[in-house]
Amino acid sequence: MLYGPYRVLPGRLSVSRTFGDIEAKFEKFGGKPGVVSAVPEISQFTIDENTNDFIVLGCDGIYDRLTTINVVDSAWSAMATALKQAQKIDSTASV
Repeated sequence: MLYGPYRVLPGRLSVSRTFGDIEAKFEKFGGKPGVVSAVPEISQFTIDENTNDFIVLGCDGIYDRLTTINVVDSAWSAMATALKQAQKIDSTASV
């Protein structure tokens, strides 16, 4: 059973940290060719202010520990905190 992030051998590095790791890519250094690719997945979309509230950019370091729901909840919580702080600053500025 695997616990924690998937790791690429040799080196046991997380996938996102092995893009530049030659030892994980070439057999002569003990690596496995084709296991790690530095070709990113890219998505393009139009941001619509009526349907998109925020964008989260994250890597395996975040998603090793949090679910997508946890990340969204954290983003909403941070936005609520920032809004409260902005309202507090605005109310003291007008006094």
